[in-house]
Amino acid sequence: MPTEPLEKPSLETCIIWGVVAALCVLIPGILATRNMKMVPGKLQNFFEFAISGLRNLYMGLLGPGGERHVPVVMTLFFYIIICNLLSVTPFRAPTANLSTNLGLAFFVFLYVNYWSIKTKGLGGYLLHLTGPEALPLVFRLVVPLFLLIEIVSLFAQPLSLAMRLYGNIYGEDYISYVVTSVVNKVHIPAQVLVYGLMLFTGILQAFIFTLLSSAYIGIATQHHGDAEHTDDHGQDDHGHPSATKTNDGGAYVPSL
Repeated sequence: MPTEPLEKPSLETCIIWGVVAALCVLIPGILATRNMKMVPGKLQNFFEFAISGLRNLYMGLLGPGGERHVPVVMTLFFYIIICNLLSVTPFRAPTANLSTNLGLAFFVFLYVNYWSIKTKGLGGYLLHLTGPEALPLVFRLVVPLFLLIEIVSLFAQPLSLAMRLYGNIYGEDYISYVVTSVVNKVHIPAQVLVYGLMLFTGILQAFIFTLLSSAYIGIATQHHGDAEHTDDHGQDDHGHPSATKTNDGGAYVPSL
């Protein structure tokens, strides 16, 4: 067993490979959309397949009007996946350092609160922090308690996003470090199992990060009367299909 703890990747390493990951998202995206065709090529076809499948899933959480947020959420998804999967290469994943994840979570925090204020107005945003709108007047005495809970919840969201991603990616790096220290480095079966776990964890954590971010955005931009604008046939006031629907048990599920 190794006696020395696994060092986290340095901030300089995270910056370098974070830029590389960003270029790996940006360049294929530009190439795939530079010359869009009715009969897509391989690169365009891959992006259309990936985006259309994920878009339906994210829209179920973003709610009505969520189309504007899909590009941001999916950019985060692909960026985090590439950062995470660097752990299966000779290099270190930037997301194995808490600083990278705090930066990503802080971006989500700013984005969520910006759109919350833009959707509800500054007054509506502040009113939301004081508790439910339908709260009877007599219970308004507990507004300070609601305010404290909402503020704690507000800052707990980005912190939980960052810590969850950091714990899982650094944890898988440490497992790989322990396995390669205990078994012979040419013991291929052990390495294959570890790398398979790292691939699965890297994709899953990128998915969880963006899924929770979508939920936060959907809640922050939700109007009180959104549900009232959707009829029983899943259409809004203008006759367009709604972004979400419910099953017979009333569960909130994405539309297809």
